[in-house]
Amino acid sequence: MWQIIQAPFKADILMQVTVPAASDKSALRFAFLDGLRGLAALTIASYHIFRYEPDPKTSQQCLPWLLERWLVYGWVWVPCLLVISGFVIPLSFRDGRVTSRSVANFLVRRLVRLSPSYFVTLLIVLLLQGISEKISWFPTPLDSPLSWGQVASHLIYAQDLLGFPNLSAGLWTVCMEVQFYVLFGVALLLSRAVCPIVTDGQATADPRVMVFLCAPLAVMSLCDWCNRPDFDPYVIYFFHHFFLGMVTWWALDDRIPRGWYWATVGIWLARLCWDWKPEVVCALVASLAIFTAGRWGHLHDWLNVRWLQYLGKISYSLYLIHYAVSHVVTNVGWALLGGLPSPLQASACLAIALASSLVTAHLLYVWVEAPSAQWAARLKSPRFSFDARNVQAG
Repeated sequence: MWQIIQAPFKADILMQVTVPAASDKSALRFAFLDGLRGLAALTIASYHIFRYEPDPKTSQQCLPWLLERWLVYGWVWVPCLLVISGFVIPLSFRDGRVTSRSVANFLVRRLVRLSPSYFVTLLIVLLLQGISEKISWFPTPLDSPLSWGQVASHLIYAQDLLGFPNLSAGLWTVCMEVQFYVLFGVALLLSRAVCPIVTDGQATADPRVMVFLCAPLAVMSLCDWCNRPDFDPYVIYFFHHFFLGMVTWWALDDRIPRGWYWATVGIWLARLCWDWKPEVVCALVASLAIFTAGRWGHLHDWLNVRWLQYLGKISYSLYLIHYAVSHVVTNVGWALLGGLPSPLQASACLAIALASSLVTAHLLYVWVEAPSAQWAARLKSPRFSFDARNVQAG
């Protein structure tokens, strides 16, 4: 599944670890997270466009070595996005009342936020499949024959759980995010039942209890489950990345002792000494970078570069749509070049595919993603006192 990567989660947060003046609205965003997400979006989309072109070996012949390595290993940015997801979700419950109703409200808003862009992408892939059945030279975007069961499983975010192949390179991560939301919601309710914290008359979950509840799952995920391909369809396969993001936020917010965070980092380092895995390294580097930015008071301004912030804004749309767009562009380009482009021509097709993906992602964001985020925001329960703008998942 690591070769079919799209990752989620984007946030414009209305608070900061080192809180600036209330009137300074521009400083009340985690620009550093958006910048990281923008870099990851660009890298993962480029990786997929390169990997799924008709013959990657052709373009490799003229790509500079550093660029070629960047494309080949672009998938290692995925854990960075999962860490960001783990960071943002507990932040959204920071001062919120934890009840069955509030957790259900949270899950509904997540689905409203994610589903429209997800379903539009699904429709586009199905349309391309129909075109491939009518035009002999246009290849199918699917890895296996299409079935109604496969389509139905995507509608309930359960294709991996039910054993169906994904219809596009980006769809499986949305399903993994949904599993994480459910798991996090259950942990919230259990934590509140074990040791609730009452703040301003509202019962909230204790992050320290959350750590004790989730840490065993995270350690098992880190040391065992992530090495078992049969666990790949389940969130426990990736849970150690989410957990690392969770403890990063709680430590920065002083909800848990910072020594707990460094103990977690130590466990991750010990895991690397035992078995080196690039995805674990990426997750750890992402966590340390976010923690450092937060401790130094720079979550709101580091990586606050316009093009990175733009990429962070459209990252979810880019993750979803880039495979379908690049499939059309690269295959049509190769057909126009007689099926045997030169290495330079093949590289040009990749560049055009990436540019086309960015343009289409922008349109998907404007027409579908942004409105769905507004719909989700309207469903937010007034009992949640913490205000977070556009907390998004991929």
